[in-house]
Amino acid sequence: MNVKIIKRKFDDFSSQKNFAIDQVSHEWIYILNADERVTPAVVKEIIAAVKILKVLLVFTFGELFIFAKKSKLLWISKR
Repeated sequence: MNVKIIKRKFDDFSSQKNFAIDQVSHEWIYILNADERVTPAVVKEIIAAVKILKVLLVFTFGELFIFAKKSKLLWISKR
């Protein structure tokens, strides 16, 4: 895997994310927050969608929220 690690002094979350996006040299960006996990099933689903659609502008999927030993699957929607 070809990985580049860049350190930057923290100022706020949005500027950190925007800085990281500016450093990208590939055509695909997957933004993963610290409290999120990518399961093998999600990886397979993304790869399959890219192969089938050839052009993909946005890929969305449900998020599993777990709180007080209860879980709920929610879909991200326009806000």
